[in-house]
Amino acid sequence: MSTLNLRRFSKPEVLQQIDKSHLISFFTPHADYFHTRNVDVVGELNSDEPNYGSIRQILVTSDDATPDELAEALYYINEVSTDDGADAILEYLEREPPLFPINQNTSPADLALQVWMVLPDVIKRISGNLLSTSKRAFDYYKTSQNPVPNFEDPSEEVLTLLENTLDNWFQRHLKGRFSKIICVSKNDYIWFMVRHGKRYSREAVIDDGNSTSFHFRPEKHDVVVYNPANGELRINADSKGEIKLYRAAFGAHIFGDGNYFDLCRQFNLDPIRTDGEDAMLSEDIDEIEFVKLREVQISRGGPFKDVEIFKSDDLFASLRDRGGALPTYGEITQIKVRIKFRHSPSPKIISITSGNRAQYKCNEDAEAVERWLWNRGFIIDGDGESDA
Repeated sequence: MSTLNLRRFSKPEVLQQIDKSHLISFFTPHADYFHTRNVDVVGELNSDEPNYGSIRQILVTSDDATPDELAEALYYINEVSTDDGADAILEYLEREPPLFPINQNTSPADLALQVWMVLPDVIKRISGNLLSTSKRAFDYYKTSQNPVPNFEDPSEEVLTLLENTLDNWFQRHLKGRFSKIICVSKNDYIWFMVRHGKRYSREAVIDDGNSTSFHFRPEKHDVVVYNPANGELRINADSKGEIKLYRAAFGAHIFGDGNYFDLCRQFNLDPIRTDGEDAMLSEDIDEIEFVKLREVQISRGGPFKDVEIFKSDDLFASLRDRGGALPTYGEITQIKVRIKFRHSPSPKIISITSGNRAQYKCNEDAEAVERWLWNRGFIIDGDGESDA
């Protein structure tokens, strides 16, 4: 088991923000483990002045003996113990019969812990939804099968087999095992959040004034999103190897074919030249108020791989005002646009690269962005290869 990265539990005040009775209920099933770490967790919490520091120290220095159930619970509670997490929990609780009393002094960590003890799957889903909004750069692939086969939610058995395939690859690449996949449906897309380890790390730290080493395996989250409507898969991961792994493994385990995603989406940036300012039209997308071209990168090639960048708050308006135009030489390799959504107070920056990569915050706006890109001709279907 890799060391847990419990950022919030590393702060002593977080435990103190949780009602002692809730902590006792949560930790009692794992009292024997705490005894092996020389802490009577139940007795400590029942005392008038608990030593929260001793409990916190165990939580942030987990080891191979840490019970899997405790490690999993701490991971998800830690991830959801934020203001955004509390908002999501409260929104869920408003739709359900009362599970427990909530008062104005309930902290996000207390809220997350109480829900976990009753409905852990709810906390897992909320964790997945929170994670999905933070991922920006995606590589795109799709299936050539027409019509696109119906999608069926994968069973726990299928996800376990998929995790095992990923673990085998991660282990061969010195990233350890114990990957975990969370599957959630969101805005007609199927989101797979993949938690796994990175390569082992050793860092020098100061402990009680002494220099020592801290050994741990860092944690990483990747995102794989499937669109059942058109058979497209988009992947957020750090390395080319991981992207290739997910493309094949998700095809093999979810659809029974490792080559299921045999096409590579291609972003075509030519409309910037062929359509000019019309390429920024958005009247056909209800969610979008306006789109402005912010930046164009043009490759000049040559021995030094020169790149020319044109940048403005509204590039087409600037060119029009000056009587200028974009150059016709060179390949447009990247554009950035500002998109103002009607529900959002400020525009968002979308970056599109020639090839198969787009970079933007894929939350509730993702579907509108996809439709805009399709309608303006920025998306075409390529072959099975990519530079990912």
